[in-house]
Amino acid sequence: MIKVVIRNIIYTILLPTVALFLGLVLSFLLSLFLPGDPVLPFLPPYFTAEEYNAVLKLLGFDQPLIIQFFMYLTQLITGNLGISSSLAKGTPIIVLLLERIPNTIDFTILPIVIGLIAGIPLGILSVRVRYRLVKLLIQILIILGISMPIFFGGMWSQYTFGFQLGLFPTVGDPFLPSCILFLLTLFLTTRQVRSNYLKKSEEKHILSNSLQIIFNLGIIIATSFILEVTFNIHGFFELSTIAITYYDYWLFRACAFILIALPAVILLLSNIVYTIYNYFLEERQSKQITKYFGRTEQVVEESARYTIGSDQKFKDFIYYRIKSPLTIIGLVIVVFTIIVAIFPQVLTPLTIEEAIGIYPGAWDPPSVAHPFGQTKFGRDVLALFAYGVSTSIIVSALSVLIGITIGLLFGYLSKVHIWVKGMVLGIMIVLFITPSIMVIIMFLGILGRNIETMITIMAMYVIPGVTLLISKGNYSLKLTAKKIIRYFPLILAFNILLFEAIGFLRLSDPTLVQLGTNISDARLHLFDAPWASFLPGLGLYALVMGFFTLHYGLKEPIPIVRRS
Repeated sequence: MIKVVIRNIIYTILLPTVALFLGLVLSFLLSLFLPGDPVLPFLPPYFTAEEYNAVLKLLGFDQPLIIQFFMYLTQLITGNLGISSSLAKGTPIIVLLLERIPNTIDFTILPIVIGLIAGIPLGILSVRVRYRLVKLLIQILIILGISMPIFFGGMWSQYTFGFQLGLFPTVGDPFLPSCILFLLTLFLTTRQVRSNYLKKSEEKHILSNSLQIIFNLGIIIATSFILEVTFNIHGFFELSTIAITYYDYWLFRACAFILIALPAVILLLSNIVYTIYNYFLEERQSKQITKYFGRTEQVVEESARYTIGSDQKFKDFIYYRIKSPLTIIGLVIVVFTIIVAIFPQVLTPLTIEEAIGIYPGAWDPPSVAHPFGQTKFGRDVLALFAYGVSTSIIVSALSVLIGITIGLLFGYLSKVHIWVKGMVLGIMIVLFITPSIMVIIMFLGILGRNIETMITIMAMYVIPGVTLLISKGNYSLKLTAKKIIRYFPLILAFNILLFEAIGFLRLSDPTLVQLGTNISDARLHLFDAPWASFLPGLGLYALVMGFFTLHYGLKEPIPIVRRS
């Protein structure tokens, strides 16, 4: 057991260090591809070639890349972050950061900490409690919480609590976004603690814990991005997006460093806690920790009921789970949305060309001709919803299928040997420590807002989860199929949320009909035309909730067959 403790200590130190270093290499290389000239901010409006070359040499841009990289590290360590080249030309980057970071801290730190503290006992309760109704209620709360498109929930909390009830300012106030972030952190933590409790001891590993931490952190960071935009909180995450949009070289490098260093530090702290917990639980066998946090006989039995066994007949795997109310509800929603995705005409007689046409009656309320009202350019809300669902399903499903295919290869590779598994999962953690939404924004800013780039990056972020999933258990094709069937709806749901969040931020391919873009268009007309965002937002919520519900239905426990 002491070997496991030593291994955990090595991983605890090594993973964040390597991830931070490679993340810095990546951010440095990406900054080289940003349009614009980083030398110009240091020059007067009118300059000579000699002055330009002198500043170029002073900044080190005439040196080999390896020398430039180490100069970059030195600048980060000393706080010499340069000056803005386009957003606020001539302003030191450190000044811009100090203006924005406190605004982000105001609405993030406290709700995240409280959500983590509250989520741990709730996750333990969801497993240890013996009442089936309580377990189901907690599951439903998790589904409702993580399914909510944050930009839709944020907008409508503004509309309800700010505009209609007048309880809070609609923009600039941190209370509502803090509440939303607290609830999301609470449900994500509850889900992870519940999942960890149901794992067998041999299935637990510091690498799998690290991947889960990075996954949840990526969601929280993406949520913070969106909340800052929705509530007009001029914080750090909004600044990071602006750095790419304005191609601000020096600002981009500083923001990228913080966005890479932050997950590395959190990964280090979380793995320290994980290592200490396992040391006292397994090595020292502390009675107090075992009493409050250990696995009881009931939990062990519950875990066995949730386990997917390779010896379990496929028909039994399907039969017991297809009867679950969660599976039935999820299937109804999923099947309906797939039909709409393939045949949008079931909801609207308009073709896609007609749906994106320009008509009179912009922002008009519901009528006989337009039962859900009209939106930008007089377009029919229902028609845009139908084609938006189609786009969301097709693009997200394609990226998931690509990611699953590559993840299967890495997952089976990790089964070769325990050290190979450690190496593969370690590479996954290092490569994906940068939040997914930030990577997508970076690549879209550099390569252009096209659908191919978006699908590629979304597929990349499916790979680590599938790799971790397949790395557990044996090589059985039947077992692999069961895992993919169970987790495909979950992965697809998260990809849909990510895809629509990019659309809401107005960073996706402008030629696409997208629910997130439609909601973003209607955002400034929320108070005079709420119908324009209600159907696409509520429909997206139902769509994602359907896939999450199906996933949890497919995870329903099976009866334990007791052999005499």
